[in-house]
Amino acid sequence: QQLSFELAAYFFRKENFSESLTYYEKAGIAHLSNEQIILSKFRQAYCLFHLQRFAAAKPLLAGILQVKDHALLADAHYYYGFILFAERNYTDALRSFDTLMAHPTYSRIVPFYIASIYYAGDQKAKALKVALEALKKADIVYGGALRQLAGHIYYEQQDFKNALPYLEQYAAGVEKISREDQYKLSVSY
Repeated sequence: QQLSFELAAYFFRKENFSESLTYYEKAGIAHLSNEQIILSKFRQAYCLFHLQRFAAAKPLLAGILQVKDHALLADAHYYYGFILFAERNYTDALRSFDTLMAHPTYSRIVPFYIASIYYAGDQKAKALKVALEALKKADIVYGGALRQLAGHIYYEQQDFKNALPYLEQYAAGVEKISREDQYKLSVSY
């Protein structure tokens, strides 16, 4: 079992997620330390996530979230939140993403999801606030999508003056924009 665990770790490092998953499953947990069990469960979830088997990854990640103050907790929150977001379980996804707003890595990523959740829930003022705060950061991920979202919100408020720069910046950063965005951009001029 220990050999299977080590082989699983080897394939995980090589990003061969299918093989890694096979060996983690063979390893079981009977002869692993608590730390190895948590690592095994997280890596299995990560492999499943990358294989787009979200339903199988979700309970493994949920189990890790029960362990407090663990190094993998932030990662588990992110992947769990992403799965919930994909399932449109926005309330629980928001709870996971909110825990990551002060995290050095994930604070660059989760504002997009949080703003999108607020927007989908018709909380446009909150969505706009999150988007604008995130866009103040130089290294924000999904900046284009946040600019588009901010532009759409301003447009929906008929605040074309404020919509214009966000829609322009969004359009400048993509290869092709949709007809809807072309229309909103032209109306905002």
